[in-house]
Amino acid sequence: MKTTFFLGLIIWLMTLPMEVSGQERLKKLIGERERLHLEWQESESRKSGIFGNRTKKT
Repeated sequence: MKTTFFLGLIIWLMTLPMEVSGQERLKKLIGERERLHLEWQESESRKSGIFGNRTKKT
């Protein structure tokens, strides 16, 4: 029983740094998604014409 607990603890400690880097990657991806969404909204605001061309001069 103690051996199983010890091995489980070792495995958990080995995966801990991966979870931290996973959180950082998630934050980076969320930031990139928000930036791209803002760019898309800006692009949508410049729509003009019948087919939604983005040719309107600002």
